[in-house]
Amino acid sequence: MLFADIQIALVNLTIGIIILILGITYFFKTKEKIALCIGIASGFFGTSNLFLLSDHSSLFVSVFLSFRIFGYSLICGYLLSILISKLFDCVKTNKTIKNCTNIFIPLSIFALALIFVSFYYFYTLYQQLKLNLFPKNHIYYLNEFFGIVIIILAYLCYIIKKNKTYLFLSVSFIFFAFSHIVALFDIGEKLTIFFVIIRLSAYLFIFLAIISSKNKKFLAQLNKYVSKPSFQVSIVIISIFALIIMFSFPQADFRSSDTYRIIEPINPQISDEKIVELKTGIFIKNFPVFDTTNNDFIMNAIVWFEFDPHLISIENIEKFSFEKGTILEKSKPEVKIINEKLFARYKVKIQFQSNLNYDLFPIEDHTISIALINTHLNPKEIVLISNNSNLLIKDKIFTGDWKQINSEVYYGYSISQIDKFNPEKTSTYPTVVFLIDFEKTGVKDSLIIFVPLYIALFLSLFSLILSINNTKGMLSLSVGSISALLFDLFILEKLTPDVSYFTLSDKIFAILLVSVFAILLFNMFVIRLVSLKKHIPKLIILRNYAFISLLLFIILFTYYVLL
Repeated sequence: MLFADIQIALVNLTIGIIILILGITYFFKTKEKIALCIGIASGFFGTSNLFLLSDHSSLFVSVFLSFRIFGYSLICGYLLSILISKLFDCVKTNKTIKNCTNIFIPLSIFALALIFVSFYYFYTLYQQLKLNLFPKNHIYYLNEFFGIVIIILAYLCYIIKKNKTYLFLSVSFIFFAFSHIVALFDIGEKLTIFFVIIRLSAYLFIFLAIISSKNKKFLAQLNKYVSKPSFQVSIVIISIFALIIMFSFPQADFRSSDTYRIIEPINPQISDEKIVELKTGIFIKNFPVFDTTNNDFIMNAIVWFEFDPHLISIENIEKFSFEKGTILEKSKPEVKIINEKLFARYKVKIQFQSNLNYDLFPIEDHTISIALINTHLNPKEIVLISNNSNLLIKDKIFTGDWKQINSEVYYGYSISQIDKFNPEKTSTYPTVVFLIDFEKTGVKDSLIIFVPLYIALFLSLFSLILSINNTKGMLSLSVGSISALLFDLFILEKLTPDVSYFTLSDKIFAILLVSVFAILLFNMFVIRLVSLKKHIPKLIILRNYAFISLLLFIILFTYYVLL
């Protein structure tokens, strides 16, 4: 993930402005300074992204850091003022030394840490800016340090004032600090979704912090709302539609991660003598066997060659073969003269394998590669040439639920090293690679595999919204869901390719099985406490939030592995 990626920066800018407006609005309604403080600080955080979008020069980085430091200082200053005020109240009211010490010691430690870390940070930052270097890591360290400080200060304020606003603020900066830790590592584009999820979670708690400043009973109202059956049914319906939409996207685009034979391009200066060109092509008539799951293909085709018979003998030409393939049948050559060149064609039946990748099984697309070679020809003397028009496929060829959409041809020569300790001992031979793109049009495999898996998951999730006194129903749904998933495992074993790595279906099955097992353990814990009649109201709230959190996690994980 690139630092300050334009999409993430724009999202941060937009949400920062929204929180600024929300914070000011709630300040005028409630006169709560914390809402205004969070709003202004978020406005500075969001606006600072403009400078990263503009340039990475020392001037813009300095302005960016100034904006962020001012935002952090605003929140830290307000939280410290609350703690210092509490400390003075302890002294004025002659509270016990123990009560005052509980506030004084953390403040003293933070003050010393701030002085030391700030001095070291700004000194090293100045050295980098002086050399006109972009201090990416320093910016992450700055965000992490202030994030940790705000987490602890906000939590101390929550303990003192018993206001949920400070608790939400503390939790939000836990996510912010963790996101900056994640950003320190060079994560791939796929994992960027985790960074985005963490940031969105942080913004969610910022919103909750501002909203709760108006209504002190906000959390109680929220707990009551998420317990409503209408809300729970609505979120399930929305989740089902989201899953259907997510699974439909891969069907619309061609996505293939299959590899093909890498060959060396022809260099005309490889020899002082003129290289003889041997033109070739393939006409594919049909596929008696087209099994992408087991990587097994049988093809009836016509392989043809066009060449000068005075320069190449037909005996050498007919020694052609296919990499990762076996010629099951080959007819005698049918020859004729066309424009003073000999045209020879062979009717062949070939069984071969391709370099298929099953990462996205069962919603993957594939690129079938067929490599035509002739190990009896020297590429310094004779070269096989071809182009896209020399690969033809019969119309309406039957390949099951696979549709041929594109084709491409490469030619050159292959190098095989005979002795790995001596790079000079190599064997070279001309090669033509024919690539055919096939798009999967059927959805039967996807329905058979994924629908039972997600049904089992939703049955397990429903155990979390049953009446807390219906312990038998909770346990039955949880155990039944695990049994259903284990039964589906036998279906998966028959349908999925035999590969050593995890396919898409394997990843989804594994995470759903872990989720369902976690729900079973959680239900057993709840049943135990219900039997002892302990913490019943808190357990009801906890089950509702567990239901929402797990459902959201499954949706995000499905989005991550699919898109």
